[in-house]
Amino acid sequence: IKFDTPFTIGTSDFTLEGWVNFSSLSGNRCMFSFNEETSGLEFYFSLSGTAMKLYTPSAVHSFSTGTIAVDTWYHFAYVRSGTTVTLYWNGSSTGTATVTDSLSKNVWVGIWPDESSDDMHGYLEDLRFSNFERYTANFTPPTSSLEG
Repeated sequence: IKFDTPFTIGTSDFTLEGWVNFSSLSGNRCMFSFNEETSGLEFYFSLSGTAMKLYTPSAVHSFSTGTIAVDTWYHFAYVRSGTTVTLYWNGSSTGTATVTDSLSKNVWVGIWPDESSDDMHGYLEDLRFSNFERYTANFTPPTSSLEG
């Protein structure tokens, strides 16, 4: 899915969260991409083996998640606070990365615009994008639909 209206969050704080269930774990499985089809990459959240990866124009950041199984639901939350991005996997921080890039591109969900071999295989549910830092420490993932 492509959203044609760019997210113009710039370098502000944000939280991107939801539930994910993979039907295939081989290769990269792009969950979200904030980019243009022919221009520089902003953020590319993907799965590779037992790690979630965050690709930026200047670096690749890897967050270990431990073993991930197919047909299993996992809660994820990417939280940006200033220049620090934290990945929470099932409510636990898996690490941080320093990211100075601006976020103001179109959003692609479940696909990588020019590389169909990196498309996500599975399901995303109950997605929420907040323009603030929703989590600052480990938390218990929600058990009902996300609101607000």
